[in-house]
Amino acid sequence: MIEAQREERKAGVAQIAADALRTLGEQVLSIQARLRPAHRMLRRLQRIGAQAVSALWPGLPAPCTPSQTADWLEVAAGRLEAWTGSAA
Repeated sequence: MIEAQREERKAGVAQIAADALRTLGEQVLSIQARLRPAHRMLRRLQRIGAQAVSALWPGLPAPCTPSQTADWLEVAAGRLEAWTGSAA
């Protein structure tokens, strides 16, 4: 993305040195490019966690935030250990 943006600016009137520091806009693009996959993964994990909570506690509403999902999954881990022990 950044290289494409620089090429567009070079095609215009701007002269950009090969070793030029990144502009603020380029830094923001770089950060966004790194955060997008992590954000998608977090949302996917949240959906899967909410499905697990819904399967374990069908009467409860699904958690809405990643922190709520994490809290419920910590409880679920303890419950699964207890259920495994009682089933044995």
